[in-house]
Amino acid sequence: MPTQKAIDFIVNLRYDRILRRKMNGMKPEQVHPFLETMGYAFTLEQLEEAVRYYKLRSPSEQNALEIDEIKYWYRFLTTPGENNGINASY
Repeated sequence: MPTQKAIDFIVNLRYDRILRRKMNGMKPEQVHPFLETMGYAFTLEQLEEAVRYYKLRSPSEQNALEIDEIKYWYRFLTTPGENNGINASY
């Protein structure tokens, strides 16, 4: 199930600093192919569905806010022209 891949990505991303660091250094067009090689093939809509799923099950408001940060960071990284070569550091 593709949405499950997005959920797995969120869970892994929360704890994998190396993955975040690699993604921060990528151009927007490099992110999706890289994630697909890691087994994370999903669309932005599926990621947003996974975020909603994860937030509904979050044990705290802080946890839910962290999930929102992941979503906005991901969108920032994958939107051409938005970051003008400057990557965020989630």
